[in-house]
Amino acid sequence: MKKNWGRMLLAALLLGSGLNSQMAGALEFKVQGDMLSVSGNYAYGDKDKLRTALADGTVKYVVLYSPNGGWTDGKSLYEVISAANVTTVAFGHCSSILCGMTFLGGTERRLAYSERGAVHSVGLAVAVGNAVIEGDVGVTLDMTMAWWRDHTKLSTGFLARNSGDTGLFGRIMFFPPNVSPTIGRVLRCKSRLSVDWCDQLSGVDALTGGILTSDEPFKDSRLPDVQDLKTLPVATRFAALRDDPPLDFLSDECQSEYRTFLKTDKPRAFAVNNDGTCFATHSLFYRPYSDALSRCKAKSKDKTNCVFYAVDDQVVFPVAKK
Repeated sequence: MKKNWGRMLLAALLLGSGLNSQMAGALEFKVQGDMLSVSGNYAYGDKDKLRTALADGTVKYVVLYSPNGGWTDGKSLYEVISAANVTTVAFGHCSSILCGMTFLGGTERRLAYSERGAVHSVGLAVAVGNAVIEGDVGVTLDMTMAWWRDHTKLSTGFLARNSGDTGLFGRIMFFPPNVSPTIGRVLRCKSRLSVDWCDQLSGVDALTGGILTSDEPFKDSRLPDVQDLKTLPVATRFAALRDDPPLDFLSDECQSEYRTFLKTDKPRAFAVNNDGTCFATHSLFYRPYSDALSRCKAKSKDKTNCVFYAVDDQVVFPVAKK
């Protein structure tokens, strides 16, 4: 197995990271003709709301926008979905245990379309210490692994090799089988808050593993358009792309993250703040350019604005005027 590129994957995965069914709020169900969109955090009564939304048979497609919840919650929604004979669609990173289980209830299962297919994926929870498993009293890892085995084409051996003490996040992430992100099409990731490493898995993909029933992405005008910054800074002569950033204020950690950034797929961006913080994005992010700036700002000590150091294959950090 091949180690990944440092901490670069996770901000994308955070879009779908589940904690447990005790989270505040409730799922939001929005019907648009024959399409039902599901988002938010599971709350008591959501199973009945879903059943009501599907009752008259009008809905043919259930689009999951990374809903959150625990194993018991996911099992209850799976039962409703599987009885409704609908197509499930994952939009974004469907990585909570509830999202993965609900997705598998679809008679047909597809990932949403975008120009960058790798922004959509489905994850299966495989951790001993995973909060979404611990949050369900009486639910064990063995029960979870048996459920994945019975509802996919994944073998007992594959699940056994890739489950266990995988850290807090603990997911096997399945990306579209017809795209080729450098980081890999199937990943075993350990951390929810900061991915220090993911292992690239071989011998199976989302289609052969029974996660998807088709590798044809789901296209529909009702799906949101993933818009990013249209105007980007031009290249400067501040430094060569492959050189370590010559910025005295940048931390050693950020210098290391920049070297990792250079190994990732475009579109990508590396943003910095003069307090020494930074943030790097790549093709697995929804909006790599705007996310780099906003997440760098969120990390900074005083929440001040960040600037791009590099975008795609160009250094764009401003050169001081003489």
